[in-house]
Amino acid sequence: MSVDDLKEINNLLENILVFEIKFKEEILAKAENLDAAGLKKLKIILSEVNKWQGKILDKKIKEDHDFYNKIIRARKKSDEEIISLYKQKLNDEDHKKMEIILSKINSV
Repeated sequence: MSVDDLKEINNLLENILVFEIKFKEEILAKAENLDAAGLKKLKIILSEVNKWQGKILDKKIKEDHDFYNKIIRARKKSDEEIISLYKQKLNDEDHKKMEIILSKINSV
């Protein structure tokens, strides 16, 4: 598989919210062993999932105008938990650097 194919599949997977990370990793690993026809088929399938997901999200946002905000809040909470885990492992100097970075991010 070429680097471009890998990037394209990775980008398609990143945009699919309904797949768990482990499943995305398994798909990416499997893609490395596919021939050109298999890669083409995988790209088509992932594109179809992306389109389906977009339609469903549009429908849900129209039904529940706060739905997108709920997703953003959940993602932010998840990101904050991940950052918290990293912070627990950092030493004092790195912790200070992380606080500066976080304050810059929060000011955006």
